[in-house]
Amino acid sequence: MGTRPRQARAPPPPAPPSLVCLLACLLACLPALPAGAHHTPTDPLVTPTWDDWSSRAVYQVLTDRFAAPGRGAGTAPCADLSNYCGGSWAGILERLDYIQGLNLNAIWSSPVSLNSYGGYHGYWPTDLTGLNTYFGSQEDLADLLHTLAERGLFNILDVIFNHVGYGSDVHTPVFRPFGSPEHFNGCEGCGPNCEIPAQNATLEQQWDCRVSGLPDLNQSHPYVRQQLAGWVRSMQAQYSIHLLRMDAAGHVRPDFWPWFANQTSLPIWLEVFGDSNLTAEYERARGGATYSYLSMPLYGAAMACFANRDPYTFAPITPDCRMLSATRRQLHAMGADTRRMGAFCESHDQDRFLWRRNDMPAFRNALAHTLLREAIPVIYYGAEQGMDGWMTGGGNRAPLWEHGGYSVFHPLYTFIRTLAWYRWWMRLGVEPFQEVFVDSHSYVFSRGGKVLVVLTAGNYTPEDPRPPAYLLSGLQQFAGTSLCDALHSGYCVTVGPNGSAAVEPSPVNEPLVLVPEDWVRPPEFFTLLPARPVLWQRGLTITFATCAAAVLAFLLGLYGLHCWRARRFAPRADLLAAGRGQAGPGTPAASDRGHQRGASSSGSALQVARSTDLRLSLTGLALGEFPRSGAGEGASTSGEPPPLRSARVLEYLEVLKSRRPSTCLLHGLVDSLKADPGLVMHVCLEYAVPHLGLTSELMYGGLGKVVETFIRCATRPMIVCAPMYRPFFSEDGRPRHFANTAPIMTVPAVVNGSKHLVDVFITAGPTNGASPPVFFLLLSAGVFRRRNRSTIYQHASEEELAFFSVFNQAVAHVAESLGVASLQFHDYHGALSLMYLPPRPHLRAMLVAHNADYNGTWHLGSAEREAWVYSMLNIPLTPHTRSLCEHAGRFNMLRPLIEHMRLWQQGLGVVAVSPRYALRCWDKFSVMWALPRGAVGGILNGLEAESGERPAEGAELACFFGRKASAKIAFQLAKGLQVGEHHRMLVFLGRITHQKGCDIIALAAADILRACPTAQIVMAGPVGDEYGERARVLLDKVAAEFPGSVWNGAGQYIAGEDKDQLCMAADFFLCPSRFEPCGLADIEFGWLGAVQIGHNTGGLGKMPGFYYTAELDCTEDQALRLAGAALKALSAPRKEIRRLAEQALQAEFPPSRMVRQYERQWGRLHALPKAPLHREGVALGPAEKSFYSETWLDDNVPYSAAEAPQWQARRAQQEHLGWARNLLLIVMQARCALGAVMHLPSVLSLLWWSDCLKAGSIQYQATPSFGSIAASPTAIYFYTYAGSALLFQALGVLLCPLRYIQLAACFNVISVLLMLWALWAPQAAEVFYLLNASTAASWGPMAAFIFLDMPRVSVSQHGPAVMGVSDTLQRAMGVVAVMALIRSQGSADFFAFQAVGIVLLVLAIWFALWLLRPAALSPHFRHCRLRLRGAAPLLARARRAWAAATAITSLDSFASGFLLSTIYKLKFEDDTQWYMLAYALALVAASAALGVLLMSRLGRRLGLRLMYGLAALPGVVLLQSILVMYCGVAGLYIAATVVGALHVRTSMVGLLCLHTLPTRETFTLVKTLQVVLGSLVIVLGLAAGACTDSLGQIWAAACCYEAARMALAAALVWLHRRENIAKP
Repeated sequence: MGTRPRQARAPPPPAPPSLVCLLACLLACLPALPAGAHHTPTDPLVTPTWDDWSSRAVYQVLTDRFAAPGRGAGTAPCADLSNYCGGSWAGILERLDYIQGLNLNAIWSSPVSLNSYGGYHGYWPTDLTGLNTYFGSQEDLADLLHTLAERGLFNILDVIFNHVGYGSDVHTPVFRPFGSPEHFNGCEGCGPNCEIPAQNATLEQQWDCRVSGLPDLNQSHPYVRQQLAGWVRSMQAQYSIHLLRMDAAGHVRPDFWPWFANQTSLPIWLEVFGDSNLTAEYERARGGATYSYLSMPLYGAAMACFANRDPYTFAPITPDCRMLSATRRQLHAMGADTRRMGAFCESHDQDRFLWRRNDMPAFRNALAHTLLREAIPVIYYGAEQGMDGWMTGGGNRAPLWEHGGYSVFHPLYTFIRTLAWYRWWMRLGVEPFQEVFVDSHSYVFSRGGKVLVVLTAGNYTPEDPRPPAYLLSGLQQFAGTSLCDALHSGYCVTVGPNGSAAVEPSPVNEPLVLVPEDWVRPPEFFTLLPARPVLWQRGLTITFATCAAAVLAFLLGLYGLHCWRARRFAPRADLLAAGRGQAGPGTPAASDRGHQRGASSSGSALQVARSTDLRLSLTGLALGEFPRSGAGEGASTSGEPPPLRSARVLEYLEVLKSRRPSTCLLHGLVDSLKADPGLVMHVCLEYAVPHLGLTSELMYGGLGKVVETFIRCATRPMIVCAPMYRPFFSEDGRPRHFANTAPIMTVPAVVNGSKHLVDVFITAGPTNGASPPVFFLLLSAGVFRRRNRSTIYQHASEEELAFFSVFNQAVAHVAESLGVASLQFHDYHGALSLMYLPPRPHLRAMLVAHNADYNGTWHLGSAEREAWVYSMLNIPLTPHTRSLCEHAGRFNMLRPLIEHMRLWQQGLGVVAVSPRYALRCWDKFSVMWALPRGAVGGILNGLEAESGERPAEGAELACFFGRKASAKIAFQLAKGLQVGEHHRMLVFLGRITHQKGCDIIALAAADILRACPTAQIVMAGPVGDEYGERARVLLDKVAAEFPGSVWNGAGQYIAGEDKDQLCMAADFFLCPSRFEPCGLADIEFGWLGAVQIGHNTGGLGKMPGFYYTAELDCTEDQALRLAGAALKALSAPRKEIRRLAEQALQAEFPPSRMVRQYERQWGRLHALPKAPLHREGVALGPAEKSFYSETWLDDNVPYSAAEAPQWQARRAQQEHLGWARNLLLIVMQARCALGAVMHLPSVLSLLWWSDCLKAGSIQYQATPSFGSIAASPTAIYFYTYAGSALLFQALGVLLCPLRYIQLAACFNVISVLLMLWALWAPQAAEVFYLLNASTAASWGPMAAFIFLDMPRVSVSQHGPAVMGVSDTLQRAMGVVAVMALIRSQGSADFFAFQAVGIVLLVLAIWFALWLLRPAALSPHFRHCRLRLRGAAPLLARARRAWAAATAITSLDSFASGFLLSTIYKLKFEDDTQWYMLAYALALVAASAALGVLLMSRLGRRLGLRLMYGLAALPGVVLLQSILVMYCGVAGLYIAATVVGALHVRTSMVGLLCLHTLPTRETFTLVKTLQVVLGSLVIVLGLAAGACTDSLGQIWAAACCYEAARMALAAALVWLHRRENIAKP
């Protein structure tokens, strides 16, 4: 583009920054169209209100005299002004651009009804329903009104209800539909020819007699009223009408208008001639009607002031502007609302102003008064061309084409255009009106705090001279403001702090329109620019051809894929089969395809269980009926004693003893409960019953060992409540140890409407005088007895829900029946039982967090799913139960227990199994954030050595280490390892799983062995998941590379003597667990002389050894740290290793200390001061059941080595498909974000697509104001982008991901079309540009949907790859936009951009078609949606890192806008375009390089150190400032490259921020916040950069930015290390 745009966009008026204001600014900044500044689309079906009219300004035309098709200036004059001259509706349509160029947005044309001969003006109607054929056909009228609506122009319908036209000489005229004499008023009391008397006419005569001999309608007749109201309704139904102007309304009786106003919804103007007294008659008759007036009193007062004419006789008088104030007071006194009135200074019924006073400054004062006062302005056609003429002979109605034509350069045209623009832009229609000063020659008023208008009538004489200044007061709204003339006189005045000002009147009697200085637009701003041609034909041809070709290519591609899969090509057969509705050869049947899709759930898929009588009562659920002893599942409950009342628990215990007199254990339990109200009941799934010989059979992991420790080391009586598993039962299903013992009670549990009965058996171990009794309350039910040690945790969705539902309901029955007041829950398994208990403030509960990473959560992705989960758990689905059970959008079994602790236990009661794991629990698990910080206690698990005395000092130690050396030699010989004591053996023994970090060992093994050849690595244990399988495969490769140094026992279960031998042989024990609550294997190995090497996380680190910490959830980073710790251990002196081993041998973890600490915790808890709704059970539909079962199994099914090959192949196929799908989504996300806020080149290029946008571009060469920048097209883009980001975020929550992604794909297509059509229709380019801005933010929620079907994808592991691909693609599109901009150079031929746009359109259509396919995305995208419930606390609770990251990204956005704005001031535009290209290319290269670096081995090894360094890299803006200001053009390009390359700082900050966000919901909310803030601060940066006027200011801003960013970066690094969700 050869020249720089020199016109500035107008700023928004100072108003609160609300969405309404932003939309108003958006509409205000569209002056690019030839018609003017504001074009709000109007819906013809929506009736406007008076508030809608406040922003309107009216242009009145006589249809016959305004425009005729093909007629312009210089054409033949009208031969007879008393008859038709040829103007028409088609002529008005042809000149709409001329009208809109005046910035007037409403049109009042002549009445449309058929008129009698000579009725060119339209006021002699002869047929109410017929149209005036002189004006055109019905189609012409419809086209005109439709176009007005499309352009956002209001239409005023002129209506004549007072009279009819001249029809005949008889009394009754020929007029349809009124043909009866009774339809007209008689001549009683009238003058000659039934006319109104010329002198002293009464009101009755004015209302009933004829005007100029025109037959007067009788509006009191019912038929007349019916016809008039019906005609208006029919016109409103056919055409776009926004107001009714009632001609000669002052000659109709006042009582008619309130009636008529109630017959229509349209606003009404009454034309009431005469003084204010006549208007008062209509005000008294109003009766609540909302009509207003085309005010003649205001017109008369304006004539008295500016035309120096009497308001009634129009005889010359001296100026009297006081009439304006007096008339306004009179109208207000009678109750009239002057804001709704029509104000005018010329009309078709009055002489032209310049005829009455040929004084152009006076005319401009009158026009300024009309346009800026509190009424709705009406500009009579021709005023903008300075027409004069008087009524006699029709001079005031001369054709416009005969008097200057349609020049848009006439001074009055520009004058009206300017004031109308200010009126609309400043929204003066809603601003308060204040009279400031009035005298005979002057009228001064203000509108809010926006404009001060000083008008003068002139006509000063020596006796009455012009004052040197007006001393104005009461201007507090302008205090301290510099006001300047918006009409470019150059006059300015500053209002004092007390609201006073001395305003000098214009020496040439011109009006002064004073606005804040920075709001004044230059004269060229209001100069219309020639428009480029609209290439509709080319645009439509290319659009349809491209869309058709894209769809055809997509279909052919699908068919080609089908043929490839079927290994055949038979198009004819396939077409015939498709025509018959059959599946072609090789094509799955329709039913199979439907089955493969997995139809989404709907209300019809739900089955409602009607057995609500089986639902559990939450008020007294435990004290219901108990079946007879021996009753099993499904047994009858008849014959039982009546239910007991819960208020008499102790009496019930005695009754219970009496019912079971032979049960001594029951007697002991009851006596213990009575003696110790604080008796603790342990609720657990893993446990041991030593006196029955059942220990390890009932354990799955460390939880059972801890419970066993409690049992063996109890210091006071305790109860263990747990389910009975398969080892308790014989093959016939009978309880082996209770064959002759009846249950003490049988309790019911309801699961999804089905009743389960649970038998409660009691047992206790033998006691001596020293050990207290331990009572076991064992629960027997079908869902329990099917499980054994390996299947305690069976993660199948429906069965697991049923298991927990029955277990928790049974625990609640037992606790309530026995009156237990102290419950100790081991992990989450029984925590839901509190939901079934009545509120008991005295109840004390403790949670022992063995592994809080698993806390019993279930998906609630849909309403049906939610109803099913609640029904399975027998909990009513109400807002109250939701608040107790749901957290972060999921059902959480821990939530009721945490709420109980918060409400009744001052937040106390959570105890983790190690002190550091206690810190992790509160920091990591948001469900615990409701508790006070520090409320989670940590008690290290106790453990007793099982192998007798450990070696003491001296000879015993020497003998022990000798045995270790022998065991090592023996193991090496047995496993084929290199033999020798000098070899150091590093051993891992346990489950080969992701949690244990076995894949980290496999990755680090090669580095360890390569650096230390004497090292040997052993890994043994069952493979537990796919990570373990990968570790096994990788370790096999390492074993092949280092023969004799690796023994891979992955998949082998080591027990007995082999385990003892391996533990003795180990020099070091490897424990690189990703998280480890406590750890038992490290103690076992340490007690046998092994030194620890591992991750210092959770409960690890308690044994001597070499530890590392890893704050990045990245496998390679942790492997590097493990290798470093191992090599440090291997290089340590043997003496140091021996010392550590001896320390490990002496380490003690006495259970007695653990028990005492728990007793103290219970002491703290005991010392604390002390009508549910039923809901029908809902069964899940087959599609949901299948989907959630599959999802649950994918995440939680125990690993099976036998099924490993098939499972791995299936998993790999799913993973490859998932990566392919998500890569396409990433590409679409990048495409949707083409105009993202960080990529200014693609944004600014839209501003330069057409020459017509130059009038609104930012004026960088001048010294623009902050406000003008804030309302520029670029700023409006960012406002729109920010608002649409909020809208799309809301849609992302309301819609399921699949529907939203499909919607985003459609917006993607629309966005490309808008960009293309901005080339083909440049007059509408800015509208397309703003619409494109609103679609660009659709990418936001999609960032949370990527990898929705791949839950194991890690942010740290795969985030850099996603960021690299997305950023590279997105910024590559910015390069395309910049190259198209440079090539076009402002010309009309954008061939390069069209070509690129067509390619993008094809890709966008392919994306949309692909996503509309049923099987395009996995079922996750239909079922798993964003749920914001609970997201706010996650963000607000101790989450500061994301706030620091958001501050940094906002600061970077500000710097980007500031520097770009500064560069535009300092450099030529051609240079800045090449700057943008260099910047965009550097962005692409840097994004790609960063992604590769972070995914490389080096980048993963550097890990957080690299990320912290890039995010905090200082001096970028200072370096760029030096290059730009002092290094010429070359420095400009180097600066662009530098800043583009280092823009990755912002991306890195975003990635670090992601590490601190626990859920997708929190991520998308923070991302939306960053987008909105980034959009707004970019505008601030552009404005601040454009307003700087010295290099010193630029340097100061750059230094302040660098200092602030360095401080924020340091805070981010510090906070990230604390709040990183992957930290140990």
